[in-house]
Amino acid sequence: MRPLLLTISILFSTTLFGQTTLGKKVMINNSSSFDGAFLFFPLLNDTIKIDGSKHLLLDTSNQKRKLFYCCYKDDKSKIYNLDTDRLIDTTINFKIPDKEYFEELYKSKICPLCHKTENVVRFVYGKPGKELIKLADEGKIKLAGCMLSNTSPKFYCKTDKLEF
Repeated sequence: MRPLLLTISILFSTTLFGQTTLGKKVMINNSSSFDGAFLFFPLLNDTIKIDGSKHLLLDTSNQKRKLFYCCYKDDKSKIYNLDTDRLIDTTINFKIPDKEYFEELYKSKICPLCHKTENVVRFVYGKPGKELIKLADEGKIKLAGCMLSNTSPKFYCKTDKLEF
């Protein structure tokens, strides 16, 4: 599968009713002909669909909206943090899927928000037995459901309450 690039061009940055917003024009592979892409905000467990107009208006005053990644066709980009990423270019290119980023992140087990490992635990999918329930109660693992996809999280940071 070839990597897919999602391009977001900065249109403006302004304050609207006390909110700092960031306007974006969205393209995938230099084309506006795509459907089903969305931004996922893991700290809020919320999404924004990239609609037919291919424009986004992001409220960056909400600290929990500053961490996001893009999903398209059951694959995802790297995790972006608007507090640390420099947006000096007029375009952000999302590489989808960004397997190298996630392989390194999962290998190191470092939270992409606090950059620490001590409170990161792995997700365990499926119906748990007594032993897994005990480990979850002790905070050594995080239990998840049975449904698994390319965008399912593998780790959980107990400090930041972040699934990644």
